[in-house]
Amino acid sequence: GVHNVPRFAITMGVGTILKARRLVLMAWGENKAEIVREAVEGAVSDQVSASFLQEHDNATFLIDEAAASRLTRQNYPWLVGSVDWDGSMTRRSVIWLAKKLEKPVLKLTEEHYNETGVGELLTAAGPAYQVNIRVFNQLQHTITGWPGGKPDADDTNRPERAQPHPKRVLVLSPEPHDAFVGMGGTIDRLIEQGHEVRLAIQTSGNLRVSDVAAYKFASVVREMAELIGGHGWEGQAAYAEDILRQLDEKGEFGLDPETVRKLKGLILRGEARDAARVCGIKDDALRFLDLPFYEAGRYRRFSLTDDDVEVMRNQLNSYRPHQIYVTGDVADPSSLQALCFQAMIRSLSGEDWLNDCRIWVYRGKEQSLYAHEIDMAVPMSPDQLAQKADALRKFQSINAEELETPERNRETAQEYDRLGMAEYEGIEAFQRRHQVGD
Repeated sequence: GVHNVPRFAITMGVGTILKARRLVLMAWGENKAEIVREAVEGAVSDQVSASFLQEHDNATFLIDEAAASRLTRQNYPWLVGSVDWDGSMTRRSVIWLAKKLEKPVLKLTEEHYNETGVGELLTAAGPAYQVNIRVFNQLQHTITGWPGGKPDADDTNRPERAQPHPKRVLVLSPEPHDAFVGMGGTIDRLIEQGHEVRLAIQTSGNLRVSDVAAYKFASVVREMAELIGGHGWEGQAAYAEDILRQLDEKGEFGLDPETVRKLKGLILRGEARDAARVCGIKDDALRFLDLPFYEAGRYRRFSLTDDDVEVMRNQLNSYRPHQIYVTGDVADPSSLQALCFQAMIRSLSGEDWLNDCRIWVYRGKEQSLYAHEIDMAVPMSPDQLAQKADALRKFQSINAEELETPERNRETAQEYDRLGMAEYEGIEAFQRRHQVGD
């Protein structure tokens, strides 16, 4: 029963594990997709211990859609059986074929399709030339320098509507840096083109701020008070001493007291304002929501509440946006990015303004969107990429992977280039999330 399940992680040899009558492996979130693929479809190897489960007679993998996203049956279903060749499946298979053969879409021939197991597509959708043209046009139509829509232009084949213009745009950032990682260049473009952009930072992010940063800030306040010699700074001096004492008492691995977490949150607010200014966002367009689930929890111990949903609902209903940019759709369900995404989704309860609103999903820390998933591709110039990198450097607590996001934007542009599109320095990619009735 449940009472016999270990409460803590245990170490056990593979041989012992394989002696069990039944084995269950659970995984969720796109960050587990690659290792799940290796465990299920790769060769049995001690480099991937979970691959030994392939040899067990009663092993079950319980995984969500995001964790399964790289399995052949999910990613390339035409290789394991017949499929319904709708527009989405056609686009996915043609892009896969072009990448596999390292050829632009328009250079694929009927022989290429037949020799790689995609010949069934031509039977269902027409000759190679027509299929290539159709997919090429679909890809080309995702590219736009007008993420908020181009006013007074025919928007039939554009990702976003021309009207209304300007639009009210709400960018949701789970932690202060996430929006800059995922769409820093697009934010700048939206503002440059006259849209009313509001950046709502959903959590304080204080858990990622180091003790060193808090210690440095408190030390500066204490020294300033000493230099002034009192004269109205007694309260600040006492506050700084209290912070320094709490940091010393808790040690490197202790839990942050509430006052320390608040200070760390304020440090991040300052960094977020600096990054926002780089991207053209004024201070009065920033909203710090400080969702309660984050302030009351710790990593992997967060629990979304009705209070969080209500905060999001109030923010949305007060602003009534025409566009919402959000992330976290494929993140680990226990992560704060996924919980922030769920708070937003649960707060959408049929308000009339939703009829004139589109939701665009960007990727932050997660795996970049695949080319067949992209509904809007916003090109970036070398200067815009440099500006985005500058904004990211404003965050002292950002990690190396997040700092390298501009390189991921270059990789997306290079992928589009290899498929036969125009060559750009970088691309920020978005996927439209359709609502019921769209």
